[in-house]
Amino acid sequence: MKKPSRIERKLDRELEKYSRAEVSSVRVGAWAEAKESFLGHGFKEKDGYLVQKKLSFWKTVSCDCVMHVETEDVLQGLHRAYERSKHIKELNFDTFGGTCFISLLFKEQVTQEELQSLVRVQASTIAVEGTIGMRQKGENQLFVLVDKSTGKGYFVDASPAVGAVYTHGCKVLYTVFGKQ
Repeated sequence: MKKPSRIERKLDRELEKYSRAEVSSVRVGAWAEAKESFLGHGFKEKDGYLVQKKLSFWKTVSCDCVMHVETEDVLQGLHRAYERSKHIKELNFDTFGGTCFISLLFKEQVTQEELQSLVRVQASTIAVEGTIGMRQKGENQLFVLVDKSTGKGYFVDASPAVGAVYTHGCKVLYTVFGKQ
């Protein structure tokens, strides 16, 4: 049996660490309210997504892209959001500094089991960015599971311990919706 590489061992440690992460929440409201909040913070509508480009101090362009997904099954919703993020890449937002895909998944009556599924899936994206570095062109996806009955959005806030793109996405959520 082949001995795991240093990167594989670190990835395993990071995955285990973030799999036990606490779930944070923000008050998102209904999609119409969330959309208005993002638009009020400088996002623009483009091809069915809410997009905000920023020029950094180092003259790199980063992009935050928000998508809305209605779902009855959390894992299927997460999969659909991931597939839609591939489509967003095809739209070519001309970024050189990274793209944070913020997926708002709206579902009735979110359960503890579904929150644990969210943590498990999100832990893998956090672990990869924190271990291997940013993916191609610095992309990461932040999933927010919104309970339609309460308007509360749940996500894994692992900042500032992880990579720049994921941490930036968490900051965007707190900027738009406030910290609770």
